[in-house]
Amino acid sequence: MENENVAQESTPAMSANQGFGDRLESEVKNLLDRIDNGNIFKSIIVLFFRLIGWGIIASGLWECIINMFSDDDSYRYGYFSKFENLEGMQQFTSVIGFLIGLVLCLATIYVLFLFVKKRTNQLEESPYEGLIHYMYKSVFPTMIMIFGEVLSLLLFLVGILTLVAAILSSLVYFPLADMLQLLGQMVDFDSGSDGIWIIGFNEYTAYFEFLKSGGLASLGIMAVSAFVLVGTYIFKEVYQYLIKLVIKLVEFAISKNGILILFIGIVLSYVVIGGFFSEILEDIF
Repeated sequence: MENENVAQESTPAMSANQGFGDRLESEVKNLLDRIDNGNIFKSIIVLFFRLIGWGIIASGLWECIINMFSDDDSYRYGYFSKFENLEGMQQFTSVIGFLIGLVLCLATIYVLFLFVKKRTNQLEESPYEGLIHYMYKSVFPTMIMIFGEVLSLLLFLVGILTLVAAILSSLVYFPLADMLQLLGQMVDFDSGSDGIWIIGFNEYTAYFEFLKSGGLASLGIMAVSAFVLVGTYIFKEVYQYLIKLVIKLVEFAISKNGILILFIGIVLSYVVIGGFFSEILEDIF
């Protein structure tokens, strides 16, 4: 009887141990299945792009706030610190420029977030046929589009604020200058923005002449913005074409005909180059 009781008491423990092992095996199997079908890699990459979108929101809001009042030389003078050199009407129009610039920059931050969100959703829906394939076929084109679209929209914003500054003949708030400069430095592109404000003309005696100049400058910047956007899509298509060309060359190189042609090319190159250098050596010595 005692042995039967011991056996009955040990059975639940053995079943529990067996259940834990089954659950662990099932979890490991699910993990490996997700690795095999690429879901884990896709999740990590998609998460990275989603963090970029939320990073734009966070950094953009931070720049809009910190650039209002900063007066530390080690960073950069804030927008309102410039008011010390303004008087009367110029201060009033600069306040209007601040409000317009702040609203447009906040709207731009949200639109940039929507850009990244849209491209990230497209990336998430793209097929997965292997990590390398997914990177060159989906991830890199997405990066190209996001970069070009963000840079183009920020340049367009500079063009709009330049026109506003010319109309007001005063300062206009542009707290996203750091973001634009960072993108410009990545591609060695001069953004044309040198601070958190865009300066209009304050000589009201020649207002219409300066308004014309500011309007032309604004149109020029917006034209550059359009060229950047068009260039982005052209660059993406060129990239995709080159990738297809490289794949075709690799496929041909590993075929029988490709290996034969490659061998003949190496032999001919050795004969031609070797003979050329041997003649040079003979002339020297």
